[in-house]
Amino acid sequence: LLELLSGPSMERTSSKVLASKGDAVSRALASLSSHPDQRVQAIRTLESLAENAQVRSSIIAFGGAKMLVGLLVRPNDQVLPFEKIRIANTLASLAASPPCRAVIINADSIPQLIRLLGIPEAQAAAITALLALAPQKGSRGLMATGALEVIAHSFKQADNFEEQTRLCQLLASILEGESVQERMPRVLAVVESPETVTGVIGLLSSSAEGILQAAAAVALICCDNNLRVHLMEAGALTALKKLLTHDDPAVVEQALEAIAAVVTLDRGDGQGGQSGLCATLDMEEMLSGEVALVVRQLQGATEEIRCAASHVIFRLAARGDIEIPLRAAEPLPALVSLIRVGKARTRAWAASALRLLSTTSEARETVTQSVPMEVEGREKLLAKIRTLCF
Repeated sequence: LLELLSGPSMERTSSKVLASKGDAVSRALASLSSHPDQRVQAIRTLESLAENAQVRSSIIAFGGAKMLVGLLVRPNDQVLPFEKIRIANTLASLAASPPCRAVIINADSIPQLIRLLGIPEAQAAAITALLALAPQKGSRGLMATGALEVIAHSFKQADNFEEQTRLCQLLASILEGESVQERMPRVLAVVESPETVTGVIGLLSSSAEGILQAAAAVALICCDNNLRVHLMEAGALTALKKLLTHDDPAVVEQALEAIAAVVTLDRGDGQGGQSGLCATLDMEEMLSGEVALVVRQLQGATEEIRCAASHVIFRLAARGDIEIPLRAAEPLPALVSLIRVGKARTRAWAASALRLLSTTSEARETVTQSVPMEVEGREKLLAKIRTLCF
């Protein structure tokens, strides 16, 4: 039976189905320029067909991207907002295929989707489409066609957290990139918008989803010491510290990762060949009260939280200007435990932090005593720690 199903008969059936869908694509595209009622039905059909990966290339090959974008250009009294929402959904589905994505961008879709952000009911669909397009050099196009202005305008509106959360997700997509050097022009453009920075930090006090998007954006902005100082002066670290006791584990994890990005100190980032330490604020004053909370999260509820906390401890230890409160919080036993039972990434951060904190004979003795006598393979583990950290 399986052989019959997978044989020539099955292949002919599949070919007929694809041919039928190809005919449906050509009919739907032809109807886009017909009577509005026919056009509405055609748009609905294309939205459904675009969910099929094999059909997407047919829609693109028949010129569907350009035709759909052409409808977005038309005024709202000619092509109604609900039609444009379906068009945006269709473009988002088509953009799931990288070759289709490039064609859609070349059809000048990004400026039209950004215009669609101005229609409240269409905003979610427009953002979904823009996020789908961003990986194909879309983030540069988003900047060039005014996305940042739309985001900044939204952040000027008080208590507009739902819209701002969606736009913050778009902002994070704009800030992403292959390297710091490639991302830096977009990061600087964002930082030069006070409304955007203030709005992002404000979202750190909103819903869980808003916090997740805002914390991700904060981490992406932290490209050098000066940008980190700018964020700290704007209140980012103060807001992030409050999230360490949040009920949602995902929020705690993302807050810790953002804190790690904010407190990172690039030693070669100062002017005149100095260490860059002078370019930062007094970290001990800003964070000493919360170091114990971070250390507590080394034993947090999830592996992700424990990994992020290890990352923060490493970044703090690498700074050198918060050593007293860091050692007072006694992170060594928890770090040793993570090297023993943590997953690979967690173990890497824990070992890196332990290496920076085990510079004295007293610290090394604490590390040794932190490995329980009854643990199987204790001597092997201690030998590993000595090799990695001492």
